[in-house]
Amino acid sequence: MPPDAVERYYQAQVIWDETMASKVAETFTRPDAPARMIVLAGVVHVEGGIGIPKRAAKRGAQPYVVVIPSTEEELEQELDLPPEERAGDYYWVTGD
Repeated sequence: MPPDAVERYYQAQVIWDETMASKVAETFTRPDAPARMIVLAGVVHVEGGIGIPKRAAKRGAQPYVVVIPSTEEELEQELDLPPEERAGDYYWVTGD
């Protein structure tokens, strides 16, 4: 991918993450705000807490946890990493 295309892709990703995070945080400021929320998003938007989780947390939507669907093989690879380098807080093993 040419560098300018990578930059445009990154900018679009940031705008999308900021928009989703803003909506999550806004929901928690309403008078009828839920106690908890589940946000279903692609792994690129949540891996390691970056993207939606950290952006929403900066707006007051915290604490949060990230659940990543994975195969058993992917889970084993993740568990070999130090906790701060893992993609998620919890893993949902879905099969191969």
